Amino acid sequence: MIRSAWMPREKRIPFLIDFPVLKRVICCGVQMVFVLGTIGGLAAEARADPPGNTPGPGMLLHQDKKLLRRIQDLSRKDLSFATGKADLNQRDRRILREDAVLLKRYPKVEILLIGHSDERGNQIYNFRLGLDRGKSARQFLESLGIAASRIHVVSFGKRAIPGRLLCARHRESCWRRHRIVHVVGYLPDEKVAFRSPAQPRPLPAPPARVVTVQGEKRRKGTYLLLPAGKVEVENVFLYLHDTSTQVASQNFSLFPILPSSTGVNIQRVDEDYYVEMIAVFLGVTDKLELEADIPYVYRTQTAVTSPVTASGGTGTPVLTNQFGRGLGDIDYGVHYQFNAEPFLGVLWMGNVIAKSTTGTNPFTLPVNSSTGLLNDLPTGTGFWSLEPGLSLYFPITPVVFYANLNYIYNFSRNFGGALGTINPGNATDLNFGGWFSFSQKTIFTVGYDQMTIWPPSENGLQVPLTRVLQLGSVLFGGTYNVNPKFFFMVNVAAGVTPDAPNVAISIRFPLFF
Repeated sequence: MIRSAWMPREKRIPFLIDFPVLKRVICCGVQMVFVLGTIGGLAAEARADPPGNTPGPGMLLHQDKKLLRRIQDLSRKDLSFATGKADLNQRDRRILREDAVLLKRYPKVEILLIGHSDERGNQIYNFRLGLDRGKSARQFLESLGIAASRIHVVSFGKRAIPGRLLCARHRESCWRRHRIVHVVGYLPDEKVAFRSPAQPRPLPAPPARVVTVQGEKRRKGTYLLLPAGKVEVENVFLYLHDTSTQVASQNFSLFPILPSSTGVNIQRVDEDYYVEMIAVFLGVTDKLELEADIPYVYRTQTAVTSPVTASGGTGTPVLTNQFGRGLGDIDYGVHYQFNAEPFLGVLWMGNVIAKSTTGTNPFTLPVNSSTGLLNDLPTGTGFWSLEPGLSLYFPITPVVFYANLNYIYNFSRNFGGALGTINPGNATDLNFGGWFSFSQKTIFTVGYDQMTIWPPSENGLQVPLTRVLQLGSVLFGGTYNVNPKFFFMVNVAAGVTPDAPNVAISIRFPLFF
């Protein structure tokens, strides 16, 4: 998950904590399908046995080979559509006019229109699109004088149509073969819809409620994590800018020892972080997922400080430029989804994140004797931390509301000498918001994050001149799904409290799935 644990704890950007999980909820990841009972009702109507049929004018029996050939001709002509459209083209109208001639000649023959779509977009969008395409064909047949009672419409969305082997490649030449309405003619006294006299196939039963994740196999219920056995690798770039004074005084990456004993007055600190991170996810089971985040950090810092004189005043301000780069603190995470069917309308997930100390330790870097500041900036915090959390998701099409509550526990560390045992301060984080789907490819997100950080301590006592920090940020962003396995996600956090970073921008996209 994207997090800023590789930077000083005071600079963490909590709104990025649960984005990998939420991405699969929004973009690709979770797509709930509520298949309407209309499918089953129409399919049952198409198979129903009417009262006894007696051969007469315009009525031919099942054994009549000529009629069976005409029914087969109906089944061979699919109507084609443009991407995301349900309008009939000239070819579609010509095919339906030919079908209408046959239907008028044999009034006992009925017709089933099966709407379909390509694999792009979520299930519910494609189900509705397939239904609209079938309705367009039905309206045209009715305008030609065919009774509505003889025309039946169902939609399979992007699910496979039984008996129809369509292209499986992920390209436009294949997708156009899926954007169809499949036309099936049949006799109501037969319990099958004919594709050919030799191979009758029953109409499918209404599908169960299912969900697909990144185009993989269907799983009953709603799953937010990767399917079992799947691996996903994502590339994440994060930029952060912050201008601060009080936060800087509680920032262990600025001073080698605690600010209260440096004899330096902090006037202003400007920081910029550039982070390139590889995030790896592994689906252990459908409800259990492992994660590892490996960041490379480049950071710059400009500090304006003044030495404290013997009389208690301040000397001439000094401008100091610092930078640091290298491996940051690696994160390890475990995510577990408690329920696949909503409980009280909500899906619940537990998360545990452990942050290591693989980045450079601020307490081991050399100090500039003239300024009292570090020569180089660290890429880590120097402390292990453990972060348990609870996430909940409340889907109401086309919106998914979410909330996350996390507690960050930092383990104290004894550095010996004049420092002794230091704890950088624990924290709580609450963020909430929603995802709004405007089309099958685009998602807009908006939310708010509030983090509270308690003061650091030295040998069990609060460090002088430190206080509780409140970091509040407004969150917004968007996701664009190129196809079921590739997306771009951009998110922005704008600080609204004095302690919060000014702005943070993240860009995420998959490298391997």
